[in-house]
Amino acid sequence: MVSNLLHHLDIHKSMRLNSIHTSVLRELVEVLTETLSIIYRQSWQTGEVPVDWRLANVTPIHKKGWKEDPGNYRSVSLTSVLKKVMEQIILSATIYIGKKQEELEAIVQQENYDIVATTETWWEDSHNWSAAMDGYQLFRRDRQGRRGSGVALYVRDRFECLELNIVNDNVECLWVRIKGKAKKADIMVGVCYRPPNQDAEVDKIYKQLAEVSQSLALVLVGDFNFPDVCWKYNTAEREQSQRFLECVEDNFLTQLVREPTRESALLDLLLINREGLVGDVKVGGHLGQSDHEIIELSILGEARQGASRTATLDFRRADFGQFRTMGESVPWETVLKGIGAQEGWSYFKEELLKA
Repeated sequence: MVSNLLHHLDIHKSMRLNSIHTSVLRELVEVLTETLSIIYRQSWQTGEVPVDWRLANVTPIHKKGWKEDPGNYRSVSLTSVLKKVMEQIILSATIYIGKKQEELEAIVQQENYDIVATTETWWEDSHNWSAAMDGYQLFRRDRQGRRGSGVALYVRDRFECLELNIVNDNVECLWVRIKGKAKKADIMVGVCYRPPNQDAEVDKIYKQLAEVSQSLALVLVGDFNFPDVCWKYNTAEREQSQRFLECVEDNFLTQLVREPTRESALLDLLLINREGLVGDVKVGGHLGQSDHEIIELSILGEARQGASRTATLDFRRADFGQFRTMGESVPWETVLKGIGAQEGWSYFKEELLKA
């Protein structure tokens, strides 16, 4: 597992547009120490942690040699040292979300998934920083008006996609249209969560299903909590479950999961509207403390890949003398006085990158 993660590791991660390259921190340590200590102090005193520090990842630096050998890496990227200093504070406030998210990112890196759907995310606005995943577009629908649950979709940056604006009526369903290649149909990907014993919202889910099932290619996954449905014979014990079966049939959908996904119950479903759209369906494995099985599948359609427009800064050509002059000429104690850690960090980074 470790060798696979290292093989797929993006060793150029610290080169992205708004990052500070390792060489900058190494060359200018005597200039930057005073300024950063002011911002750290503001963060300690106010509890405000700049967004960049939260989004950063501790990424090993590849020195040379075989990528799969852990001995060929330095322990962390200096791009993330800023975040590392505050790590214990951040983790103490996000112990549940953090561990689950870290495991999700590790699995995604190892398996190299293009699309990831999750249910029961339990995210709030305060989790914006921890939800992001490098290299992926994030679409999310948090539970409206109360804590808990929620759904999310991660789609690789290279795919062209658009979230559908469907009146949600507090329904925990999310729909993203992924553009197909030339002369290929777009692929509608959805994720839904239906809480147990909540029948009031089911009609709204059916309404959305009827709308999106008109797509030429539809793939829907989610936790629908209908344990009494027998998918082998398309029968159900409860009236609401029978109505769900009728909705599936009326919209010409096919359910492909045949194994239990939570203990002996089949709760997590995979629905498609076209034969041959999906293959290699596998059930097995857990994420964090979840008692639901992971469902893997391959979408056999062809998605359009957008051209990458990520700009990078070439610090090999940097004038560190100019950096040093800038750092020493600004009265940082005065400039940063009375402003928060986020504002102070943003100003500092802007001035540093302008140089």
